[in-house]
Amino acid sequence: MREAILAVRIERSFDKSEILNIYLNQIYYGHGSYGIEAAARVYFGKKAMSLTLSEAALLAGLPRAPSVYGPFKSLRLARRRRAHVLRRMLEEGYISPRERARASNVAIQLVRPSPEDGYADYANEEVRRKLERRFGATTLYRGGLRVQTTIDRRIQRTVNAAVRKGVIAVDHRRGYRGLVGRVPLRSTEEVFWRRVDLLTEAHRKWREVRGGRWEPAVVHSVRWDEARLRLRKGPAVMWREDVAWARPLNLKQSNRGVELENLGDILQAGDVVLVERREDEENSNGARPVRVTLVQEPLVQAAAIVNDQRTGAIRAMVGGYDFDRSKFNRAVQAVRPPGSAFKPVTFSAAISEGWTPSDLIIDAPAIFPNLETGGDWKPTNFGRKFYGPTTLREALTLSRARQGPPTIFRMPGSSGYPRFIRWGSGWAWTTNRLWAKARRAPAPPCLSGWISSGPHTKTFRRRISGARRTLRWSISIPRPVPAFPAMLLAAPFRPL
Repeated sequence: MREAILAVRIERSFDKSEILNIYLNQIYYGHGSYGIEAAARVYFGKKAMSLTLSEAALLAGLPRAPSVYGPFKSLRLARRRRAHVLRRMLEEGYISPRERARASNVAIQLVRPSPEDGYADYANEEVRRKLERRFGATTLYRGGLRVQTTIDRRIQRTVNAAVRKGVIAVDHRRGYRGLVGRVPLRSTEEVFWRRVDLLTEAHRKWREVRGGRWEPAVVHSVRWDEARLRLRKGPAVMWREDVAWARPLNLKQSNRGVELENLGDILQAGDVVLVERREDEENSNGARPVRVTLVQEPLVQAAAIVNDQRTGAIRAMVGGYDFDRSKFNRAVQAVRPPGSAFKPVTFSAAISEGWTPSDLIIDAPAIFPNLETGGDWKPTNFGRKFYGPTTLREALTLSRARQGPPTIFRMPGSSGYPRFIRWGSGWAWTTNRLWAKARRAPAPPCLSGWISSGPHTKTFRRRISGARRTLRWSISIPRPVPAFPAMLLAAPFRPL
């Protein structure tokens, strides 16, 4: 009802050309462009008045689904959508058959043949959220703001690659989760690939598939050390050493160190899988079988933030494996277990008592009662070994689990847990945030760069320019920090 009333009021206040003008200047065209003028500059690098019939038809077809028909994501679908717009223009009498034929045959020439799409999506989305909260949606989307970022493109790309490489490595250690689907091998070429397209329809939106790095393949024959496959552009071959990680999935163990012995354990004729061409095969012309390797979508996630310790400027942010699949930013929105993040506070308390980096701590087994569960807690190192006398420097460097509050504050000469409690309570702790150090005590030198006095602020965007003014403004990104481990405060020590 509200929309109907609004439509009536709009028609009474504006004529058709004015309504169309408002619509064209506010609708989303994809790739971060709102309005026809912005879309013309983003896709073709020119003003809207300079667009050709072919270019204008392509942009006119984007508002329905810019994430699907965007030319940066799929030229094939963009051409199909452009053809639909040109056909409708012909049917309505706006163009002649000759103009339609000429515009349909024009190749799509984008301003960048390979756009840098999504290299900082998580950072951009975090800033967008903060900007909307700070200035409001009207100013953000209609105010003509120009935002300068502290993100470093080179560092961001490096972090992107490192996170993705690490996530894929972790996923490979868990083994192969299985095929996409199955198709009968005995069918015509058209029917065959139509079935493959139906099975892989959901995968076409993935960044790797859109960019051509991953592609569907059908297993034709399998031997113990070799598999023959069919790609859309020709034959392919997969060798066992290229997919040694793809052992059958076993959830009871990480399978670290186990390799695939027989390709027949994971592949059969008719299986539809996703593959990636090896780097030395990317320029193959299809005259011979190309060598490919098996790929799968990782289920694990990761996050990373890189900041300049001198200025606090954020240089890179990654909040997950792929922004298109999961927009949840794990770098700033996730609340994760503390782990070893609390150790710098522990060691800083020891240093404030007069401990030196060369002082020795005994790394030995011990048991503590868990006041929350009623059971026992036995801290162990990562390798499940104990190393005896260890210097404070080595314990902090190697993050030894036993060189923490249980040992440091029970050593002879230590003031014990009361001192540790007073030191820890000097920090403003909440369930998952560390906002500030108490003003009465400066941050210790060993925590310099890890924490700052006052609100923990990281500069994300450093300047926002509007039509009439320039505002220098920073976004505060609080670093997730654990709650204070109360179970250690009154736990009596019981050596093994």
